[in-house]
Amino acid sequence: MIALLLLCFVTNHGFLLDGSTPLPKTGTIMTDSHFSMLLNLLVEERNSREQLEKIVKQHQLETANIAEKLSNCNCNKHGENVNKTSNKTSQIEDKLEVLQQNVHSLQIANADMELKQVIAENASRYFETSIAGLKQLQSFSDLLAK
Repeated sequence: MIALLLLCFVTNHGFLLDGSTPLPKTGTIMTDSHFSMLLNLLVEERNSREQLEKIVKQHQLETANIAEKLSNCNCNKHGENVNKTSNKTSQIEDKLEVLQQNVHSLQIANADMELKQVIAENASRYFETSIAGLKQLQSFSDLLAK
């Protein structure tokens, strides 16, 4: 914005700050030179305004093009990131399901092993009592044999 104002200031020769123009006295009639100078200033101002409008329109178009390219760029990257994240999420969910199935299988195997351990302990106690009984019978048969 400041650059545009500076451009207008330079192209219009200081916005009529030129001190070389003689000031008309009150009651004097405007001369042809004053009229032509005024017309020239108006034409210069109009040309400068048209140039400025062209520059502003060009900058607006460039800004719109850059914004459009930037939005397309971000959307594509965002879409790619979403797709990658979705793929990774589904892979992780699949792995989690497999791990849960493995944990469930291990829990069943553990319960089966605990049951077998209880059965083995019961059998061991049975055998221990049977052996103790046999020892008693053996000592009793030894007593009878004597």
